[in-house]
Amino acid sequence: VLFDDRPERAGVKFADADLIGIPWRVTVGSKGLAKGAWEVKRRDREEIELVPAEAVTAHLRAAVDQALAAADRVAREKVPAS
Repeated sequence: VLFDDRPERAGVKFADADLIGIPWRVTVGSKGLAKGAWEVKRRDREEIELVPAEAVTAHLRAAVDQALAAADRVAREKVPAS
């Protein structure tokens, strides 16, 4: 987990997170809070999801599990069975 509380604009922080390879970004901002949600964005996708604050942990766990399962499938396809 990286908590970026530097006095920089959001865009600078987002660009830096991309540069160091942070796979998911969770943003708690005024727009999302007005809707009772946090913004969740995967680094490899363009869309930003608004996730209810109380569901963010479960949402991220499911997303990580899904990504790991997909990576495992790809790895198994590349390695011939013995």
